[in-house]
Amino acid sequence: MKFISALEIALIVVESLIFLVFYVTLVSKRDFVRTNKLKCVIFCVFYVTLAYFISLYLPMGYHTIVILLATILLLSFITRTNVYNAAVIVVIATLFISVVDMINSAIFVAIFQMDLNEMLLNTGDYQYQLFAWTSKAIQAALAILFFKFNNDRIRIALFKSNHNQYMFAIMQLLLMAIFIASVNYSTGGIKDKALYNFMLVSLYALSIILSVFDFREREQMLELINKKKNLEEYVKNLEDVINVIRREKHDFMNHIQTIFAICKLGKPNAVESIDNYLKRLTSDLSSSYTFYETGNDYIDGLLAIKSNICFENEINLVVKIGAKFTSAKADDSDIAGIVGNIVNNSIECLKDLPASYEKKIEFVTGIRNNMFYLMIENNGPEIPKSIVNLIFEKGYTTKSESVDHGFGLFIAKQLAAKNNGSINVDSTPESTKFIISFNAKESENAGLGRYAAV
Repeated sequence: MKFISALEIALIVVESLIFLVFYVTLVSKRDFVRTNKLKCVIFCVFYVTLAYFISLYLPMGYHTIVILLATILLLSFITRTNVYNAAVIVVIATLFISVVDMINSAIFVAIFQMDLNEMLLNTGDYQYQLFAWTSKAIQAALAILFFKFNNDRIRIALFKSNHNQYMFAIMQLLLMAIFIASVNYSTGGIKDKALYNFMLVSLYALSIILSVFDFREREQMLELINKKKNLEEYVKNLEDVINVIRREKHDFMNHIQTIFAICKLGKPNAVESIDNYLKRLTSDLSSSYTFYETGNDYIDGLLAIKSNICFENEINLVVKIGAKFTSAKADDSDIAGIVGNIVNNSIECLKDLPASYEKKIEFVTGIRNNMFYLMIENNGPEIPKSIVNLIFEKGYTTKSESVDHGFGLFIAKQLAAKNNGSINVDSTPESTKFIISFNAKESENAGLGRYAAV
């Protein structure tokens, strides 16, 4: 059995680096090498191990094809780029390596006056070693120059589709196919079984390490998506505030003009008319906006805006603060995100009901058994038992237009879990209750009565 020398392994290492440099340059991820050093090392080790393994245990005809497929999948996976671009870039890098080898081999044949096939077959000879290292040195130098001076002038972006979620599964299938082929072709000829087993275990260990990276990055992506949706909800609330301010500015301008007109008319009862007008105006304002002291500034502002929305939709919003939100062991902005999403859900359930229906949302807080409880109850339609456990799933919605729906309750559930809390739902034909619980900062008992049960 043919063994690969240390010099040949070093050549494979250089080749893996050439592929990597070409790839990150053409996909405009030049910082990848600096910020993901461990991934780069894993790629090189994986490439070298696989190339060594294939050279020893697979027929020569399969060597190049398998290496190219593995390189495409591996680079696409670790850099989070689509497989189509990966295939194009790896083919370009392969052509670059081949062209340099062809030109260099022609020069060496001319210099040493020897047959090319003879030189390539005698890998241990001085002429072959000089040829191989000269080619790799030229390739590496050109790749580094390309990396340094490209400045994104040449960039591969052929397709927008991204199928990275499938890359790890495809890589595993490829590894499995390689191992099956090696067993079919080489089992009888394996002389160093310890080396064979070591390389098998190494390839699988490297794939497991990559899967850990993949899992962590997907967790981070999910967290970013949740934060994005939460920020979108904050922005929506701010837009509500801005719209209210604009409307109030317009209304107040009309009110000032009305009072100015009464003054200009100079009628005997002008003062009395202005007095009555202002009393009615302040009465309307106090009924459309209600301000609360919840212990959480975000929720104070949130409830003030929601009280106006409820007023406009003829929904009776009842707020009973039995315990301040400062008593809950949870992040203030996260609690606001939970409250905003669930209150919005309650308003959506009620606002389209007939005007004759007595619509109501009740907001109650309290502490019992060292737990902080928040109950948000609405008397809208019952949530069917079959979907109670589905409403917190990402993307699930009962609305026909679901592009911007199906994330609110999912985000609320994620934020509660992040703060070691929970959300329970109790829906009957009379009402639907969302009961949110967190650990309390101090042991108090502000009774919630029937709402404390979860």
